[in-house]
Amino acid sequence: MSNTQNVCQYTNGPPMNTDISGIGVRISFYLQTIFLTCLSMKSQKLLEITGAFYTLIAMNMAVAVTSLILGLRAEPEISFHDVLVVFYLLLMSWVAVIGSLSFCHLFVDGTAIIKIWSIAQSYVIFAFTLVILIKSQTFGNNPQCNDNAVVVLFRPFSALRVGRTVGWIVAVTVIAVYTGVTATEYWMKCQGQAQLERIIRRIKIRDTEAEPNLPGLEPVETKRPVAENVASGISGHRIEEQTQSLPSFPAPARPIIEIAVKVILWTIAVTNTELLVRWNHFGSSGSSWRLGEVLPLFLVVLPLMNMVNAFKPSPT
Repeated sequence: MSNTQNVCQYTNGPPMNTDISGIGVRISFYLQTIFLTCLSMKSQKLLEITGAFYTLIAMNMAVAVTSLILGLRAEPEISFHDVLVVFYLLLMSWVAVIGSLSFCHLFVDGTAIIKIWSIAQSYVIFAFTLVILIKSQTFGNNPQCNDNAVVVLFRPFSALRVGRTVGWIVAVTVIAVYTGVTATEYWMKCQGQAQLERIIRRIKIRDTEAEPNLPGLEPVETKRPVAENVASGISGHRIEEQTQSLPSFPAPARPIIEIAVKVILWTIAVTNTELLVRWNHFGSSGSSWRLGEVLPLFLVVLPLMNMVNAFKPSPT
């Protein structure tokens, strides 16, 4: 009896749960990531960019939490093979969100809330990854088949051997670096704001002491605009530093090169995800294009419309 339970009843992988890792879900992730990437580099309207950000971030968090709930319940509804596909999709989306935020320096004030949500989704994905690494041998509805699972980087590797070892190294490194960079950025922002307030306070005090107090004379206009110039000067200096740090390509060529690089990386991610599905040899799951696959495709409509508007030639 125990020997029968320890033997996988499928040749390679169990049937795919198409509601969580089916073709409709994958297409939705693929299109949203490339649309967000292009919008962040092309669009000049904050509203267009924020809509794409919020849609993808919400989907990332929802899919990660749903996958854990379905895989860790008493009677799991997804397999370890399913959650590997989800991991590849979340990894691609996470990189797209983080990378796209770096191109939104023109909207410093408008992206503050997006950055907070980006940090929240990052730690949800980190928690998802750690749970999968810890529970990899017993995760899902067919744990006896987990040993057959593979991860893919242009070629298949055992998920429980090479994949798990490399996964732990990469996950711990990424979480540590991301946490350090986020904490440092927040600390520098607080320090910079405090320093700016001290400079403005000193200028105000100096201007107040310098005002003549003679009767019959109009009071000299205070130099409060100087303090405002200091603030705008510091912000402008930071933006100038960010601009100078970019590669010095000709102005017309830079957007084309950036988009080309992003498209190449996106193509690599999509290729490896589809190879993962192919080489895990999912069993037959019956009917395809169920409700869980169709609904995510509607999330692509808004980013698609925004991208069309961003790339539409401006009327002359």
